[in-house]
Amino acid sequence: MTSLAMTKIVVADPEALEEFYRSVCGFDQVQRITGEGFREAILTVSGAAKGAALVLFCDGSRPAPGEAVLVFETEDVATFAERVVAGGGILTHPPQHVPHLGLAFLMGTDPEGHVIEAIRYDPA
Repeated sequence: MTSLAMTKIVVADPEALEEFYRSVCGFDQVQRITGEGFREAILTVSGAAKGAALVLFCDGSRPAPGEAVLVFETEDVATFAERVVAGGGILTHPPQHVPHLGLAFLMGTDPEGHVIEAIRYDPA
C-alpha cells in the first residue's frame, strides 16, 4: 500500500509562505530542516498527530507558478477566500457553488503565485 506523505513546493521565501499557510489553513510547523544550500518548513493540520504535510522547500531556485495545484478541503469556502486575500494571496476564481457536482470551490494563488484551490463537499 502506498499513501501520499507530503506535498513539497519550491518557494523563494519560506518564512513568508509559512505565515500565509498558517493563517489561511491553520497549519502548524512541525519541523524545520536546514542543510547546505536548502531550508525546509514542514507544516501539518493543527492538532493532527499524523497525516499529509506541506513542505516549503527553498534551494535558491523557483519554478514558474502553476507547477502544481494545492487543494484544501474546508467547511467554509467563503471564509477561506477571505483568509487568502488577507494573507496576501489572490483569488483567481471566487467561491462558486456547483450543485450538480455537489461541491463549492474557489481558485487562487498564494503570495508567490502557487495555485491553490479550496473545496467543500455538500453533505449527502
